[in-house]
Amino acid sequence: MYVLIAGGGKVGANLTRSLLRAEHEVTLIEQRPYRFDKLEAEFEHQVLRGDATELFVLERAGIKRPPDLVVAATKSGVFRSRDGGESWSALPSPPGGTQIYALARG
Repeated sequence: MYVLIAGGGKVGANLTRSLLRAEHEVTLIEQRPYRFDKLEAEFEHQVLRGDATELFVLERAGIKRPPDLVVAATKSGVFRSRDGGESWSALPSPPGGTQIYALARG
């Protein structure tokens, strides 16, 4: 399974670790330079630096393939797909925690 993860905080990094251990193919996108450097040291070529809301970044990440699962994790709780957000599902999260959104190919 090919998974694209937007956000390399604790949730995104742990999800990447788990999926790689299970031998799935993963691309993790992180835009913060200091966080990207740490993630790249651990995950090497599975990490891409950039803003996951930018089309050219998603294209570099392989969105045209398309992924079997797209996961977006954000503390702000705001993430919308280009189609208005109707196809994204918010997963339960603790108060003040990272909000997870997932989009799976049917």
